[in-house]
Amino acid sequence: MKNDSFVFKQFLEVISKSDFEAIVKKHRGDHKFQDFDCWLLFQCLCFGQLTNRDSLRDLVTCLKAHNSKLYHMGFSHNISLSTLSNALENRPWEIYADLAKTLIEQAITLYKTENDFELEIPNPVFAFDSSTIDLCLNLFQWATFRKKKAAINFIRYWTLGEIFRFSST
Repeated sequence: MKNDSFVFKQFLEVISKSDFEAIVKKHRGDHKFQDFDCWLLFQCLCFGQLTNRDSLRDLVTCLKAHNSKLYHMGFSHNISLSTLSNALENRPWEIYADLAKTLIEQAITLYKTENDFELEIPNPVFAFDSSTIDLCLNLFQWATFRKKKAAINFIRYWTLGEIFRFSST
């Protein structure tokens, strides 16, 4: 009998589930949801990010392709497209922002004792956040996104120092 677990499950074990549940309770993320909790949504989003999925449909198709391995990867049950999209639509985004802040704080405490931490990184480190902002094509002809849609891509970046200041507040 194999005792090894999947890399994906090992990756999720790094994240403290008790911290995550405290954040969910703070934002009432699982309020009015029975089967599809915030942790399962987080697992789906992590799996989609790590496997470079392009859409929710692509993510659900990939999960269905690994149907026999889902339990061993830490998923409690099968995921449907409608359930996943409803969960994304109705869950507060602040849960995952607070989780990111918690993980950054943990990373800072791991490297506080390292005096030469910044010396190990020869180039500046940036964290990027990219959001697509829809625009009216009648007003912004230059912002053609598709034939009948207009949008711009707003990119915000933070330096490593700004990330550390963000996490200490």
